[in-house]
Amino acid sequence: MNINGVRAAKVVSDDQAVVEVDSFRTATPHEIVPSSINLMKVDGEWKVCSPE
Repeated sequence: MNINGVRAAKVVSDDQAVVEVDSFRTATPHEIVPSSINLMKVDGEWKVCSPE
């Protein structure tokens, strides 16, 4: 997945957030798809994680 742009970011709790982005695959860059990326704060840094 490649990121074309950030649509929104929302902090859900002190250690969880969701970022909504426009994404595309390298093979089909003209097909933009809205996607969500879940983040979790670990040791003070935001990391990509699976949704809980």
